[in-house]
Amino acid sequence: MANIFNNYPTVTHSPPQFTARCNSLWHAKQYDEYMRCALTGVYEDEDGDLRQVFVDLDQHYLLDEQEVTIRHDLDSVIGISRHILVDGPLLVWSVPRTGHELTTSIYLQYAGLNGNDGVPYHRIPNFELGTFGPRHSLRVFFPKLWGTEHTRPYLTTEKEREFWYSNGFRKAICTLATQAIASEFPATLETEAARAKKKNGQMAWGTKMVDEQYVPLLADQIRYEITADDALSPEDVEWASEFFFMHTIRGVKQAYVHDLDGADAERTLQRLFQDGSLTFDADQRGEWWVDVGVEVTSDEGLCLQWTTGGHQRLVEMALGVEERIAERVTRMSCAKYYRDTSGHLPGLSGFRLEPGSRASGPHRAIYLQAYTTDKAVVYNPDGTHHAKFVTGTEALGPTQPPLSMQGLYKIYEQARTLNPAKARLEIRVPLEHASGALVDIVERDIRDSLCAFETADWWSLRLVRLCACGQVLTLQGKGMSQHRFMPEALLLTAACIWLVNSLHARPEDGPASRQLMRAILPLTEVERDRPSIIETAAYNPNRRAEWVYEDEESGADEPVPLLPYHPYGYYFLRRIRLEEKGIPRLLAGGNGLSSPSYKYFFDGNVLSEIIRKFSRSGVVEKGDVAVERSTTNKRPTAKYSSRTGRPEPALFTLSSRQITLNPMSHDDGSDLEDRTTPTPAENVDDIDAFVSHLWRQMVSDIKSKSPNPRGQTLPSYLRLDNVERQSADEQPFKNLRLGDLFHAVWYKNAMKDEWERSFNWILPPLGYKMSSSCQNYRDCEYHKLWLRVLEANSNNREAVSAIRKEFWGRIRQWEWIPDAQADRLWKTSTTGSRKKGYSRFPEVESDSAAPHIYLHSTAIPEFDEDALMGNNTGHVDAH
Repeated sequence: MANIFNNYPTVTHSPPQFTARCNSLWHAKQYDEYMRCALTGVYEDEDGDLRQVFVDLDQHYLLDEQEVTIRHDLDSVIGISRHILVDGPLLVWSVPRTGHELTTSIYLQYAGLNGNDGVPYHRIPNFELGTFGPRHSLRVFFPKLWGTEHTRPYLTTEKEREFWYSNGFRKAICTLATQAIASEFPATLETEAARAKKKNGQMAWGTKMVDEQYVPLLADQIRYEITADDALSPEDVEWASEFFFMHTIRGVKQAYVHDLDGADAERTLQRLFQDGSLTFDADQRGEWWVDVGVEVTSDEGLCLQWTTGGHQRLVEMALGVEERIAERVTRMSCAKYYRDTSGHLPGLSGFRLEPGSRASGPHRAIYLQAYTTDKAVVYNPDGTHHAKFVTGTEALGPTQPPLSMQGLYKIYEQARTLNPAKARLEIRVPLEHASGALVDIVERDIRDSLCAFETADWWSLRLVRLCACGQVLTLQGKGMSQHRFMPEALLLTAACIWLVNSLHARPEDGPASRQLMRAILPLTEVERDRPSIIETAAYNPNRRAEWVYEDEESGADEPVPLLPYHPYGYYFLRRIRLEEKGIPRLLAGGNGLSSPSYKYFFDGNVLSEIIRKFSRSGVVEKGDVAVERSTTNKRPTAKYSSRTGRPEPALFTLSSRQITLNPMSHDDGSDLEDRTTPTPAENVDDIDAFVSHLWRQMVSDIKSKSPNPRGQTLPSYLRLDNVERQSADEQPFKNLRLGDLFHAVWYKNAMKDEWERSFNWILPPLGYKMSSSCQNYRDCEYHKLWLRVLEANSNNREAVSAIRKEFWGRIRQWEWIPDAQADRLWKTSTTGSRKKGYSRFPEVESDSAAPHIYLHSTAIPEFDEDALMGNNTGHVDAH
């Protein structure tokens, strides 16, 4: 096996020097070398020798003459209470609804559950009751509904929300306000859902204002209404009356900046509570936590980045703990310490830390984080992502580079001149410690923990990596399918997805990403006497993450003796193969991806499904072809083989006319060893045998894909058993006794041009584009083989035309042919069938679905008399 890892002499580059080297290759139109250098760090020096880039940050540590401004601010507040501590009106949702629950960790535990361990607040069922003040949130939590068996424990059921609303909230409004006011609230959740639903299926939920005079009384009144109703079950009363509220004042750091002293911090904190529409005694009721921040800005407009080596120093300063404690909690192996690498440079990173009780320091810190503001330019919450991202479907789609990557390019390009980055340090502490947190910071410690870059240099580094990934996907999209879907090519595709998405967001390190890293990055041995090696590792091997696809988790994330790491100061991949006639891929050998990992990176598709769904000569979007829904057998057809096991005679004599086919394209890279041997079905040296096999496969596939009625237990419309379907026997197509062949069928005497249209879909010509929503062709072995013929013979029109002419002549000897469509072999929809000249067998009162076939223009079908009367008892029509 070829060496899959780079092992060339290293040459130190600063990030701008590395960017310049890559750009010089691009301007010289050495695009393959550009991709190699940008992705692996390998390049040829002036003497033609290969060298490995090592990215070094020494030139970018913040210098004494580079002035910065450090300011202190209050960012957000979280308050827990059994009462609503709002001094002002409350804007509530008309009814409790899903969509705004607390679903992510706030690093706080509710102590009343799960024994001494407590439960994170985001795992307790909750929903947003409403908002107050300018943009603050009020959520209600139900700890008695907590359980360990729920996959989404933060959700309440519709039944639970209805109970709490009807028996508590709405009754409380009726009691506190007038009946006239209460009548404006919906009667039930069901009636509000009916009102809110738009024609497009989206929901327009309403809101109602609760007057400020009722807000302080509302919580106790809700509890009273529920507990006073003897008709309610004790179990429901218990959970519905035991609730508490979370007040969240968020995103206010720009408005609450103060000097670095405790007195000014205290005054600013009091002003924050007043401006936040909280009651005058809110700080004395319930539990409160405050996010206190420090922001560092370059006076020269430079991009500032935290250094990974400075984390220990920052933790020691911010938490006020001893050096040994700060060192312990910032080790890569610490389970509650997370590094967020910046721009694929391991030497630059922010961090998130849950210090725990033993490292919380004098301010009893709950959480500490360091980050930079450059991520804000791509911030766009979408599901589990917090920034713009590329999907597997986009990476395999017809538009390359994907539109999302083109959008990122525009953002990065504008950011080169407009978006310098600031550095922030934030700590979450109890309210009583907020005025003292981060006040005694040491500017020297801050400065020694920062690197500085010219804004254009920082964003240009990201542009180089983004463009390289875009070039890979573009070339892969132009390549032949048999190369495009090699595991090594898909590995590089997944690597590009992972790299692009981690350019501006925390690098994903779940199990699928870890398996990918073990396949695409350099590996090193993990030795007990070298624990420092973990500090350069791509992820923390001591922290286990959960699979997205839990049912396939078994054995997928076991400890491995080799660990992916970053030995060259940048996220460089192992060796890749670039060829003029091939497509970019990783060198064969090494680790691969499991089915769960394929599903993670390629939107739920395993390797076989990726090949089936995305393999193409060309793909057009679903909206570009007429779509008619049809239930069909979606299983792939079986590969045709002779029932006797002996070679079958040739059906065609193309070789006598000196017609030849180009060989099926195979990646002949030396790293693939014996994997490039073509299978018999792909061997075109004997064109007559190959084309005869293709014909037999096509005949078998057309019969095998005959549709079923709705309902999987009903037999196919075509009266053939599996043996007859999988044979190459053409006799069914030469039989006009349609009652012997079909349980039900629509038939039409068709002209030659209609037969040609159907034939062109069954065996398309050069330049064919497949619908991305087709239902049959992707599952047909003959069709996949024919697409490969078209790919390999795009410049061999004579051979393609000769094969199609032979097939057409043979098909014209049939008595009937399926009315094939752009997106399916067999049409079943009855829309407009009678107007188009079709007749149905057997006749029924309603025009029920059935396969549509073309007969010759003069053909006369034959039927039994009982069948013509609709007395065909061999089939129960489901329509």
